[in-house]
Amino acid sequence: MAELLPKRMRYFDGQFLTEKDFQEEQDYLLNRHHIHSRSLHTSGIAEGLTIASQKGDARLVIEAGVALNREGQEIVLPDQFVLEQASLNAYPKQRVLVVLSYHQEATDIATKGKAEPTRYTEIPKVELVPVTDGWPTNTTPAEQAEPRLNEAGRYIRLALITISARTGNAVTLENIDLSVRTFAGTNIRGEIELSRLYLTSDGLPPERRPSLSVRQITPTGAAAPVTNAYLSGSLQVSIGLTVDGAVNAQQIQTNSLNITDQIRWGNGSIINSDQGGSIDLGGNNSVAGIGTPYIDFHFLGKTEDFNTRIINDADGRLTIAANAVLATGSLHVGPQIVIGSAEGRISVSGKSAEISVARRTLVARPASLGAGDRFVWYNPDGEGLRLWTDTVGDVMSISKSSKLGIGTTDPKAAAHIVGDSPILAIEGKGNQYTTIDWYPKGVGNGRKGWIGFFGNDLSLAAEESALNLFTKNGVIIYKDNNWSGNLAVQGNLSFGTTARQMISLWGTEYGIGVQSNTTYFRTWDNFAWFKRGSHANGIFDSGGGTTMMVLDNRGYLGIGVTNPNATLEVSGSAVFRHPNKPFTVNISYGDFVDLFSAGCPLYINNNGLEVFIRTLRTARSAILSSRESKENISAFTIAEAEDLLASLECVHFVYKDDHSQSSQLGFIAEDAPEPIASPDHESINPMSIITVLTRVLQQQQVTIQAIENRLAQVG
Repeated sequence: MAELLPKRMRYFDGQFLTEKDFQEEQDYLLNRHHIHSRSLHTSGIAEGLTIASQKGDARLVIEAGVALNREGQEIVLPDQFVLEQASLNAYPKQRVLVVLSYHQEATDIATKGKAEPTRYTEIPKVELVPVTDGWPTNTTPAEQAEPRLNEAGRYIRLALITISARTGNAVTLENIDLSVRTFAGTNIRGEIELSRLYLTSDGLPPERRPSLSVRQITPTGAAAPVTNAYLSGSLQVSIGLTVDGAVNAQQIQTNSLNITDQIRWGNGSIINSDQGGSIDLGGNNSVAGIGTPYIDFHFLGKTEDFNTRIINDADGRLTIAANAVLATGSLHVGPQIVIGSAEGRISVSGKSAEISVARRTLVARPASLGAGDRFVWYNPDGEGLRLWTDTVGDVMSISKSSKLGIGTTDPKAAAHIVGDSPILAIEGKGNQYTTIDWYPKGVGNGRKGWIGFFGNDLSLAAEESALNLFTKNGVIIYKDNNWSGNLAVQGNLSFGTTARQMISLWGTEYGIGVQSNTTYFRTWDNFAWFKRGSHANGIFDSGGGTTMMVLDNRGYLGIGVTNPNATLEVSGSAVFRHPNKPFTVNISYGDFVDLFSAGCPLYINNNGLEVFIRTLRTARSAILSSRESKENISAFTIAEAEDLLASLECVHFVYKDDHSQSSQLGFIAEDAPEPIASPDHESINPMSIITVLTRVLQQQQVTIQAIENRLAQVG
């Protein structure tokens, strides 16, 4: 809680007043006013402060208005405020939050007496705060420490704007998001008793329309807060309750609920009032349009998730999940019956009961059913079970010894298939492996080997031992008819223990090998490292990928470049670390080159020659000025200093290559005398200017001291 000031001024005739008394009078009144505002109101926009700009505009226009911050201070923008294009140019291709905060300045200097400000002018401050794409859900450490993003109520959010990339030296507004705006309101603490609560939106813009919010409370006798509205009595509506929008509630309890249109809940589920009432069910997934609609039936006191469930599957089937389905009349099912549980069965009783299945359940059924259009399972004289069709005859058999025959009635193995190529096709579901597994006797002992497909890849594996391929003429990998292919290895690939070139990529001029304690890479011409892309035959051709590094036949190493012109050429940032000390030097660039040293001073040694820096921006710097590095040292006279100072001409200017076209102050090197200007008159020596000013100020100080001594003698 902010400081409370309990004292206020009491005046009487003849009272002697000072500046402190009038200041305390203002402090007391402002303090009481701020206490009132922050106690009974919430922070936000009270009036106006609308964004008058549109998408594509080159500047941001904020209309006049009033806001209230969390300290109880009114933030008044009396006139239209414009952020010109120059302010937006600093944030190309960025999302920027526009915030407003309270600010006051001492103004109106007195023209008589003491030259002090006579007024405080309250001028709101409009600021731009860049945010990342993940803000506010995902924030960076810098954003987490940024008060203008986190001190809610102190900084009033007006808009979240997206600024375009530069076209020339100009940017525009790509998007203006007003959802970040918050509005001031009334803060009611404790209970409120109303004979009538009337909320109206007549004549108000959408962002100013009233709303009624219910916060967490703990009713009498409750153990924890609840998130729904709590009434100690009852809520009575004499003629009706109309909600222009949606009603969001965890639970609604009522003896009677009359709906003239529809009730929506969950994921797109609706109760309609059309045609006497209907139920439209959404899916059981949080994403709209995904999931399976279902209806659950429950009994009071039961602990199961549901007793009975009716499910509408995506393919149009209606599934009933129940222990039993009882039809008191006829049950018509077609065109198929699916038994889902392991114990499911179809029981047919009666002296001549039978189940007849027509071929219409097969995929390839004729347009019209004929007399011979059928298939039959039968047992030929106790020889097992066979499947017969009137088109092919016996197509499958299962012998008494549990041997399966497809295309044969005399299987010679556990599975015996006879037919034209392809004999066996195996198709998996989804993205899972489709495998043929080998087990020893007893599946519980674990799988020993398998052949499987994943995507378009065929895998052959042995689980617990080596995989042996026996061949007289080696292993050849074919790909199409080009006698070339790919070999992929997961795990270890061993080439024995002999020192030699182990992988020859193209003859012996290109490859990888081992010599005494050394792994080497051999090339006839160049080395290159690519990221992604595909194989291409051109020199340093990444095949649509990215060239990460090259080492050409001259011994030039290029990182991020394909044609290095030095022993080392780097495109991007570079960091140099001391091997034994915590010193690093970082060289990076964006719109400018950044040379950064951490842990030690940064020296630029140009072999005794001058180093020219046009603009030096630094929070702390030191210029080498030791006596050890100088000679011919002599005194610098006041006459020399005054002559040099008088010859300097101060000018305004703009650097030609400065995209922001910011106005600068300084000197023209061609017009400046030596030694302030360099010998070629292209640069200015800052230390020379400092020396001139220091010598002149020293002499002025001597003169001022002499005048003060003389005035003291006169007085």
